[in-house]
Amino acid sequence: MIKARMLRHVRAGGLILLPSDAIVEFCKNFEVPPCQDNPSAPGSSVEGASPITTSGTSNQKQAGRRTYQQTLETAKKRKKSSKNS
Repeated sequence: MIKARMLRHVRAGGLILLPSDAIVEFCKNFEVPPCQDNPSAPGSSVEGASPITTSGTSNQKQAGRRTYQQTLETAKKRKKSSKNS
């Protein structure tokens, strides 16, 4: 972000210094508006998860759902294994 000049900074010798409000400013500039999907929409099979809505064919939507569910399963497995170690 610094090389791309997306984050305000000052170079002092070998140091890169950030103004105290640089992170907040960056977050405001690149904030993504929240999703307005209906969380109780049909097709959401994961508890507490918002439904996936995409434009495209139903095959693309099904593939997206499978990928999302696989990601959630992987995260749950990692969380469970980290508690056990």
